[in-house]
Amino acid sequence: MSSEDGFLGLTAGSLPARPPVFVDPQASVVQAARAMRAAQATACLVGTPEAVQGILTERDVVRAVAEDAAPDAPARDFMSREVVTISGRELVSEAFLAMLRHKIRRLGLTGPDGRITGILEERDLLAARFESPVALAADIARAADAWDLARAHATLTRMTPRWLGQGAGVDRVGAMAAAVRDQLFARAAVLALETADPGPMALLALGSEGRREQFLATDQDNALVLGDGADLSKAHDYALRLMELLDQAGLPPCPHGVTADRDDWRMTLPHWETRLEELARNPGPEAVLALSMLADARQVHGSRELAAGLSRALAQAVSGHPIALRAMAREAVRFTPPLTIFGSLSVQDGALDIKRGGIFPLTQGARVLGLECGARVTGTAGRLEAAVRAGFLAEGTATNLSQALDFMQELRLRFQARDLDRGREPGNRVLPGELTPLERSRLQECFKAVASFQEMLENRYKLKLFT
Repeated sequence: MSSEDGFLGLTAGSLPARPPVFVDPQASVVQAARAMRAAQATACLVGTPEAVQGILTERDVVRAVAEDAAPDAPARDFMSREVVTISGRELVSEAFLAMLRHKIRRLGLTGPDGRITGILEERDLLAARFESPVALAADIARAADAWDLARAHATLTRMTPRWLGQGAGVDRVGAMAAAVRDQLFARAAVLALETADPGPMALLALGSEGRREQFLATDQDNALVLGDGADLSKAHDYALRLMELLDQAGLPPCPHGVTADRDDWRMTLPHWETRLEELARNPGPEAVLALSMLADARQVHGSRELAAGLSRALAQAVSGHPIALRAMAREAVRFTPPLTIFGSLSVQDGALDIKRGGIFPLTQGARVLGLECGARVTGTAGRLEAAVRAGFLAEGTATNLSQALDFMQELRLRFQARDLDRGREPGNRVLPGELTPLERSRLQECFKAVASFQEMLENRYKLKLFT
């Protein structure tokens, strides 16, 4: 085992962190800079250990000088008032996620009493010889064209399987990969504005990307919600350029046409509301696909209000037409887990499709339950937890399903990484013959849990009576 194995499974408190430098709230920028220099620190906390008012970094000092601030200008005028912290008990993967989400490079490390006991910087993590998703996100933020994005996406593809090997749980790997890919989508969205600026809008990630359950992305599913005053002609040109950038970056468009350059995936909010009503009222196969994808919608760029408006419209549409939920639930039982009548794994040519018979039925069923109980989260585990709170599922059942999903995703990622190493497109085939006996046994139990879940869905939504 290498020195990097299990790194992401370590706690943040187990890493060396610099002791915090405190300066008085009345201290000047110059005094704060001297305190930082004396401690060889890149930041200081303004206030006391009991009452931290903010954080001042080297960049803030440079800004003060650039703005010709007076020598006695108070440090609090240039500090950031929000100090993002993480408990020493949290995993290193959580530290990376916090840095990614807040677009920062240092965190306050807190002890059992909640006080900041150290400053954990990205370079502290890099010193442990880990490829940093924070650094990759920074590279994406500086990307000037599609080729820069392509290099970043290729790096993410290489790094994602390694994170799993370094001890991050599969849910954390998915969250980190999604956070970095969000940065890529957002940067592409900004670069596309050079071609056309349509005005107010929201770019939404759909499907597994929206759920933060995509690991090695093979295509893109997205939509645009346009706000009041948006230029529809420019929105068309913008969407075409955006899809072109993402394609060149290594994310080809969805083969089913679920992309914002299509008219039916790029609309104003009122038009979306009308369309969602029509889809829920007449839930044929294409409507079920659209409703399912939109149920996972997550804003990655632009207006959060427009994205929230679409989510509300979807919830209202399906609540007014229960037939839509039944049609979506029927999709969750369309494929059965690959088990023989004796409960052993059923393989063809030595392989089985872990998505078709395992991951998809579980995520689709969770979508339906999430919509019915009004869950605001898009992740499968969160939807199952919401179903427990609503009384739809027993807590033990939800836990078993979440664990089954994690294990199936872990196997899928492992075989996808191997496909890439062999120069093949990553797929959903798992070879049971290459699993250990314990892994094969556990996979059987996962499929049995999915089969029981499908039976519950059939009963809840009376699918045997639904034609």
